[in-house]
Amino acid sequence: MKSFAKKYNLTYTAFGKSISDARGLSSGSLTLLDAFKDALEPAPITATKAAPYQLLSGTIKATYNVYRGLEGSGNVIVAPGMMTGNTGVC
Repeated sequence: MKSFAKKYNLTYTAFGKSISDARGLSSGSLTLLDAFKDALEPAPITATKAAPYQLLSGTIKATYNVYRGLEGSGNVIVAPGMMTGNTGVC
């Protein structure tokens, strides 16, 4: 967004913080804000060394290996991430 604002000579403000340098006259403004004032905080970073994650990833690997008839623990790579929607509205 910063390069867009610079290209079109716009002042740029994101969530109350001025991002662009106001040099001379601008052609307009670009403002980003939380339209409904109810945005959720981002989910915390997954601790992949923690016991709950190790249990979950081990279960996924074991289930996949049994289903596919595979041996060993290096057949499946489990990466942290879960799509929950994060809308906050039911």
